[in-house]
Amino acid sequence: MRMKSIYVFVKLAESNCDFNVHKILGIPRSSMWSYISDLEKTLKKKLINRKKQSLTFTEAGEEFINHAYKIYEAYEESLISTQHAAETTIEGDLLISATTAVAHHWSLDSMKTVYSEFPNLCFVTTRLNCPVYH
Repeated sequence: MRMKSIYVFVKLAESNCDFNVHKILGIPRSSMWSYISDLEKTLKKKLINRKKQSLTFTEAGEEFINHAYKIYEAYEESLISTQHAAETTIEGDLLISATTAVAHHWSLDSMKTVYSEFPNLCFVTTRLNCPVYH
């Protein structure tokens, strides 16, 4: 199910199933039906009765209207909160595990450089008596 399919369905609901809602959406009528068909296939239910020049919601379509609004509202809210979220660093440790052969190729200087930029990194090798750089 694509979010655009939910959006088109919501716009159909807002327009009371107006046949020309595709013009308001700025998309071809065929695209509008493609989105609705996508939604119907996902839900495995027919949502809209299509007649030559009139549309009506099926019973399943009527039931889905409130769900579609909630889904699309949650989507819009998540976009807004993500756009307004402050940049933060991710907390926690990152564990990099390597074989002894790989670890021997890491020079101590390069490890110090990485560690100075990322002090929470923990380097461990698979050999038990190898030192842990932290």
